Formats: sequence, C-alpha cells, structure tokens
Amino acid sequence: MAFDLTGSWRSDDGGHYILRQIDNMLWWLGTSSDGVFNPGLTFCNVYRGTIIEQGITGNWSDVPRGVTANHGELDIFLIDGKPDEQELRVTFASGGFGGTRWQRTSSAPVLRPTAQYLAYTLKLSLGLCHRARE
Repeated sequence: MAFDLTGSWRSDDGGHYILRQIDNMLWWLGTSSDGVFNPGLTFCNVYRGTIIEQGITGNWSDVPRGVTANHGELDIFLIDGKPDEQELRVTFASGGFGGTRWQRTSSAPVLRPTAQYLAYTLKLSLGLCHRARE
C-alpha cells in the first residue's frame, strides 16, 4: 500500500473516528462528539473494510454504547494527498449511515484523553489506587 490511513479522523456527521489499517484491511471505531468525558452516547459504530486501490468496501454496525442501532454496507473512496490533506468520501451507504466525508486530524498514535490522566493522578493523591513500588 502506498498509503496508511491509521490515525484520527473527523467526519461531517460530527463524529471522531479512530482508524487502523493493516495491509489491505481497514478497521475503525466511530463515536459521536458528546463531550470529552462521554463520547459515543449518541452513536458509536465499528467498521471493517477491504482496500482495493483507492476504494474501500465494507460493513459497519452501531454498537450498544450509543442510542442508534443500525448497520449496513459502506463504500468509501480515498482522495489521496499529503497525510494532512487526505480525505475519505462515501460512494455508497446503506442502513442510515450519517457521515459522507472524513478528514484526517492526526496520524500520531491515539492517546487517552488528558482527563483520564488527571483522574488517575487525583486518585493517586487521595490514596485510592497504588503505584507499583520500585
């Protein structure tokens, strides 16, 4: 493959998508932007697709975290460019999928939100969890 789609993407449905490409397979987790602490409460979906040249054909499904419960087929076309200019566009969708376009926001590894680290630090300071002793 001449490209790697792994990274964070933002869609015109307002969602945040974490993509993982392994050879010619594409996987993702898509969540609605319901705030830093509770993403995915409106919708949360997964996708598995096969990449052939610049086309991707696959299936998606909502998972029980969100209130939607749909599934279907989803075909996507990659508009290739520099990594920060890559775009994905839907060419076919069934089952009521909402997004039609994605733009890459980062190709860096996806880290846990800062809020989770702050919560952990607070628990440590209150003695609610224990650090490994050296």
